[in-house]
Amino acid sequence: MPRNEAIEFYANATWIQGVAQGHIHNGIQGENGPAIVTLFNFTSQHEVSEKGTIAGSRLEGPMQGKAIVDLITAMKDGSTYVNFHNQQNPTGEIRGQLNSAN
Repeated sequence: MPRNEAIEFYANATWIQGVAQGHIHNGIQGENGPAIVTLFNFTSQHEVSEKGTIAGSRLEGPMQGKAIVDLITAMKDGSTYVNFHNQQNPTGEIRGQLNSAN
C-alpha cells in the first residue's frame, strides 16, 4: 500500500478483565465521541496484544468515506483517543488520548 494510505498499529494492555473491543474514537481530552476505527473485536480476553493495519476502508462513523490522511490529521490535532471496552464497562475500561509526538 502506498505511503499515507494506511497506518500500522500495535495495541497492548494487561490486567484488564474481559476485553471485548478496541476502537479509535473521535474526541478531545475529557470529551467522549463516536468510534471512527474498530481495532479489534474479541469474545473475551484478559490481555490485549493486537497489531494490524488501518486503511481508509476501515474508517467508520464520522470518518467513513474519508481518506486516511484525515485520520492522521485528527490524531495530530489531539482529537482522537483509543478506548478498550469490556462487559463491566461497555463504554470503556481504559482510554488513552492520541497526541502528536512533535
